[in-house]
Amino acid sequence: MDQPGWDFPAACDVLEQILLRLPPSARRRLRLVCRLWREVVDERTPEKRSRPALLFQTGKRSACVLEGDVSSRPRARCRDLWAGGRGGTFGERYKGMSIVGTRNGLLCLCDDAEAGGAITLANPATGETLPLPLPPCSDQLIRRTRYYWGSWSTVTSKHQAYSFAYHATTGRYQVVHVPCYMDRNGRFDAVQVFTLGDTSWRDVSVPHATTCSLDAGVVSVGGVAYWVTNDEKIASLDLEEEEEGGRFAPVKPPPGLALAGPKCHLTELRGALGVAVSNGSPALEKIEVWVLEGSGREERSWSRRYNVEVHVARGLRQQLTRPRFVYGDYVLTRASENRRWVLCGNKVSGGGGGGGGRRKRKQLQCGVVRISGKKRGVVIGPSGGHGGVFAYVETTEPLSVYRASDCRWIYRP
Repeated sequence: MDQPGWDFPAACDVLEQILLRLPPSARRRLRLVCRLWREVVDERTPEKRSRPALLFQTGKRSACVLEGDVSSRPRARCRDLWAGGRGGTFGERYKGMSIVGTRNGLLCLCDDAEAGGAITLANPATGETLPLPLPPCSDQLIRRTRYYWGSWSTVTSKHQAYSFAYHATTGRYQVVHVPCYMDRNGRFDAVQVFTLGDTSWRDVSVPHATTCSLDAGVVSVGGVAYWVTNDEKIASLDLEEEEEGGRFAPVKPPPGLALAGPKCHLTELRGALGVAVSNGSPALEKIEVWVLEGSGREERSWSRRYNVEVHVARGLRQQLTRPRFVYGDYVLTRASENRRWVLCGNKVSGGGGGGGGRRKRKQLQCGVVRISGKKRGVVIGPSGGHGGVFAYVETTEPLSVYRASDCRWIYRP
């Protein structure tokens, strides 16, 4: 492909603008086209200039992005993803919305104030948004009391039943809705899936009377959705096979661990499914994080990647962030002190740390984190409500290509 036709002066500039409108994962594949494309991807696209940033919600109307290392004045380097409280600005549209997930710089947002939760896709870098239609029967909400984030409450946060997925091979974005709150016993016979570019949600059948524990979360990794059932099993649904009826399959949990209630939650760790399980005494909470290794239909196995010990002190509570809890060589926690939540980074010792240049054998070692009951670690910024933590890569990929004829459209130039 290194041909004279690419020798005109603006060739690299034109190619750069084309590549910036593609998902970051697609750009990585296009490095293989030829030497020129590889050089443009490596030198001019944002994900090659820096690793994914850290995105976290600081309140109902704001979210922050941290780029760079946690160790050097992280609070001074946090920037607002969008600004709340300014009439007519990009952020004002998302008052009260929760972040479901991020994929390639696109955000999936849920308005918990709407019946069943109204989903909107947004690109903060371009100002484009794409509201999706409501899932069928989403207004049939059964209010149930349950345990979440350390306290008993009524189910009102619909975003917990959603997940945002992307499959690198097909380039398809999908929103997954697990309608477990429409039945008093949490049972359902189908998962609802919306593929960007379609006009409506589709039902993907699962075994009769399947259940989901929202306490553990709904996580999508590599085009597969995962959740924990009420009988302490991990369920998976391969979204790439959903047109053929979907491939629902149980996943064997880590050995010797009980995936019970509020003591367990799913997570995503460097493109793999993880599960965090806590136990211990009131004064010392011990958390084990296991990662599912392998892909596709090959034999898969669990390996323990992190041991986290949290010494509980009076007036100071800490818990792992979700769905992501690792950033570089730090494990992230939400710390509560004097009724105020902050996001903290805690240095990892051992092989579980995440520097990109570490060898695989080091990555497979178990990292250890000991969190003092008197110190919170490095304070990154405020962490309001039940705000999640995500990886974020800024992109100019347009949302307009996914707009169906009957979808509402908003664009901020």
